[in-house]
Amino acid sequence: MFAESMAEYALLEDDHVRLFPGIVKTLTQLKLAGKQLFVCSSKTHPEIAHNLENLGLLDLFVDFVGADEVVNYKPASDEIDLLVKRHGLNLSESVMLGDAKYDIRMGKMLAARPAPELGAPLNRPA
Repeated sequence: MFAESMAEYALLEDDHVRLFPGIVKTLTQLKLAGKQLFVCSSKTHPEIAHNLENLGLLDLFVDFVGADEVVNYKPASDEIDLLVKRHGLNLSESVMLGDAKYDIRMGKMLAARPAPELGAPLNRPA
């Protein structure tokens, strides 16, 4: 039953997910400015790839991590930790943007002070 529900959700998602105005322009400007863009999601890696491709955003992102790739889900920091490991990222030079309370909690787990609309540096305490 769960698998059937998820399959139906996936079909509906393709037709109903829309980007907020200005998102493509903003992400493109960030990429052109040399910023590396990543996604952490509670979806699986294949679902993220599908959604980014469906929305025309796949080429804007360096990498993405799904819940199927980590042991502990958001708000645990496992997804960001994996991106840091894969790409040698420096959290003190990073900004996190989130659209859900679990994103904000994940930022707090990383000793960040996330701002839901503007992002916040991900500085871990020494």
